[in-house]
Amino acid sequence: KILNIRKKFNALSEESVDHKQQMNNLRAEMEAVCKEVKENSKVPTHTTAINKVMLTTEGLGKVYEGRGRTFRFEPLTLELKTGEITGVVGENGNGKTTLLRMLAGDLASTIGTITFPQYTSNEWYEAKQKIGYIPQRIDTWFGTLLDNLRFTASIHGIKNDENDYAVDYIIERLGLSKFKDLTWKQISGGYRLRFELAKVLIRKPQLLILDEPLANLDINAQQLFLQDLKYLSQSIRHPFAVILSSQQLHEVENISDNLIFIKNGNTLYSGARRDFGKDRSTNCVELNGRFEKQELMDAISDMQDTTIEETGTIYIINFPVNIAPTELLKSLLSKGLQIGYYRDISDSTRKLFKKDM
Repeated sequence: KILNIRKKFNALSEESVDHKQQMNNLRAEMEAVCKEVKENSKVPTHTTAINKVMLTTEGLGKVYEGRGRTFRFEPLTLELKTGEITGVVGENGNGKTTLLRMLAGDLASTIGTITFPQYTSNEWYEAKQKIGYIPQRIDTWFGTLLDNLRFTASIHGIKNDENDYAVDYIIERLGLSKFKDLTWKQISGGYRLRFELAKVLIRKPQLLILDEPLANLDINAQQLFLQDLKYLSQSIRHPFAVILSSQQLHEVENISDNLIFIKNGNTLYSGARRDFGKDRSTNCVELNGRFEKQELMDAISDMQDTTIEETGTIYIINFPVNIAPTELLKSLLSKGLQIGYYRDISDSTRKLFKKDM
């Protein structure tokens, strides 16, 4: 029922006269179905499927040697659970892709181990059937996108009517119905990523690895993609663990349950998102606007233990933890500074990008 409602939604035209009324009707229809599901469903609760450990590493590391330069990805220990998203952040060339490729089985580690607690044999062959990996550069598909999805489903044992339903469902779930009969070259980079995601999800992975999935998406597409990722990973029937890397720091932090920050191959932080910065001794904000650095310095001159760092077009201010970021903002505004951008990064890994680190 929900699938049919989604089909109607995807087929709506914003140009129709009664578009708003159609939207309201579909919303009411969806609410009725959700109520029916809650009253009658025998689907197992989240406690039976969420938070299963799918992958663990122990001292996982890699050493590259050549052309007079050695790069070391220092040993990392972590665990990935179904229903959770782990964000990997850091500057380019610091080891994010190295980590993801080792987890995906595309790159052999130099030291350390990877284990899969849900599989008794703990062999790569068995585990890789349940790992979905989307690299930053996606290979070209040939033929229509619909045929590719049907083929992918069939080689993973999904056939006949089940194949039709599985393909139909994932196409509608990711809003791809208008493009299913097109070829790879006929769609944008953003929709190529969504089709690649559909191709991976159709075989119900238990671990999804994404390398820079937001790189070629506009801001609206980024938000929609991350929202879908969050909901899909917490599916009641088929939850999965997610680990992704991205340069879109704040977007990744907003969606992640766990964070890994890598710099020069060293893991500066690995843990729960909510725990980062809990033991900090200072607060930190970044801002810019129509003012000179000297004006900003004058505005905070009466505040003790406060420093300013200039990073391109952005200023970063560190100040005592007993002063709330909102109090600092009020103070700056009261002194006449025209602020156009202001963000509290006190508990953000943004601080680890600072030059003095």
